[in-house]
Amino acid sequence: MTDTTERSDPNLSYPESTDDKPEKKGFSHKQKVGIVMAGVALTLVAAIGIGSNVNALNQSRQTTKTEAPANPKQTTTVATETAPTTPEVNIDQYDKSMEQYRNMSVDAFEKLPRNDRLKYAMYLVDQTTIRGNYDKIYEYADNYVKYTPVSKQNSGQEIVNNNIFIRQNASIQFVEADVSGQPRQPFDSIDGQKVLSAAFYQVGKDKLVSNEYLNLKAIFEPMQKPSPIIDKNTVLKTTPLLQKEIADAGEKVQYKIITYQRETGETYYARYIYQTFTGYDGSQQATWLMDASSDSLNELSQTGF
Repeated sequence: MTDTTERSDPNLSYPESTDDKPEKKGFSHKQKVGIVMAGVALTLVAAIGIGSNVNALNQSRQTTKTEAPANPKQTTTVATETAPTTPEVNIDQYDKSMEQYRNMSVDAFEKLPRNDRLKYAMYLVDQTTIRGNYDKIYEYADNYVKYTPVSKQNSGQEIVNNNIFIRQNASIQFVEADVSGQPRQPFDSIDGQKVLSAAFYQVGKDKLVSNEYLNLKAIFEPMQKPSPIIDKNTVLKTTPLLQKEIADAGEKVQYKIITYQRETGETYYARYIYQTFTGYDGSQQATWLMDASSDSLNELSQTGF
């Protein structure tokens, strides 16, 4: 939402860390719709601009089994402070257990517990990366992201980059079977939106969610071909790890507020929540989810939670 009054000073002090002294008071969990302008949604480039890369995406879910490269990019997030990279991953062995999520509509998927949504979304992210499709699309792009293992000590730039990495993977999901009258590998809008949900804290029609999520969903729905996200954000400032208790949700969250600059020059503020979950392979993992963003720090402090 455009700040129609005085824009908050980017150098305004943040609240002190509550790592050692958790906030005890309960807070209302209401997130105002309209936090982000419609024009703030991440930019998508028509897939035709990347030529044969889109038409050569690797398939194996329904046909050929593809083994992981010797040292695949680690995409599943981890809760431990140091995370060893798995040298080889045969992700196809989890295909059967993921079918229940694959067959769901987006609306039904959004109603699932957050842990279940993250489990399937990160399975798709890992599948996309291990098969080399992320590199095919983004390896020569200015905003190629090297995913960083997740911990509470992540820098603001690592948090923002990892979140963009999830969105980038969401935009290149594709249908693995030829569809008459459609592009050779048409965009899989259903799985794309399911992956997108793993970048945000709140999703679903019965939730008050960020317009950034809604705007990206609106872009994904009519897309015909996988299309790379080309947005790039530069982090200017990050708070220490903060903590807050959400009374009506019965949970306590840990988060960081990040000040970043878009390529167009505007300064924005976003709150990212540290979230643990059980991955598709049974391992304990973690990720950072965007809760809300605004071009006004004062407005951000009054929304969400």
